[in-house]
Amino acid sequence: MRRIMRLARIRQLARLAGGLRRFLRTPVTHDQAVADIRRRMENRNGIFIALAKKLIYDLPVSPYRKLLLRAGCEHNDLADSVKACGIEKTLEKLRDAGVCVSLDEFKAREGDFDNPYLGGHLSAMVGVTQPRDGLEPKDPYGDVPSSVSCVVDMYGPLYMKVGELPAGELPVTAVLRYLDKNDPPFLILHGTADKTVDVARSRELAAALTKAGVAHELVIIEGAPHTFHLQPKQRDLRPLVLGFFDKHLNKAGK
Repeated sequence: MRRIMRLARIRQLARLAGGLRRFLRTPVTHDQAVADIRRRMENRNGIFIALAKKLIYDLPVSPYRKLLLRAGCEHNDLADSVKACGIEKTLEKLRDAGVCVSLDEFKAREGDFDNPYLGGHLSAMVGVTQPRDGLEPKDPYGDVPSSVSCVVDMYGPLYMKVGELPAGELPVTAVLRYLDKNDPPFLILHGTADKTVDVARSRELAAALTKAGVAHELVIIEGAPHTFHLQPKQRDLRPLVLGFFDKHLNKAGK
């Protein structure tokens, strides 16, 4: 992957060098530059959609492509969202769906994605899905069951999906799609100062768990941001979490 990214960078620099030569031969006047900027601004949405297809969806090595597809956002979904609510709102939705890459990740200085949206979401998904849902991996360790006795969901989003959904339809990555009364107990932790995943998502999950008849506890930490550990300055959460595990894991082991 790192070698491919370097080759892509070399090709990009070669294109820039060629463009510089053309610019120096025929420099752009002030009026031409103003007219070009106006034209681009008038067709900003269309240019964004076209560039996304060329530089992301048609480029298998793009890290954004994998994140977009994981979030259930095909190119037509992206285009529909941009047309409906504009680029800025679409990018906010993408961010909330976990489509984000750090500079170090993009430049391959970090081997794995450390996406701040996925941890809590995946914890909840492991808790609520069953083999019958068709999400179990075949390998590696396909013979090892993935069922759990309890779930600690820390500030996770409910939907890894961008764009509007038809009424009543939930994507396969939606936690609420799989809830039933047989799901394991949940402990949900969320901070009120979370700017990445709104605390309303955890309240929505708690309400859905109540409706489904699943035992749970929702703990809201006043002033805590996103990605806090078990000892935020507001409160030591270790006794709470360890007590939760002790109660439900010991019960499962008996």
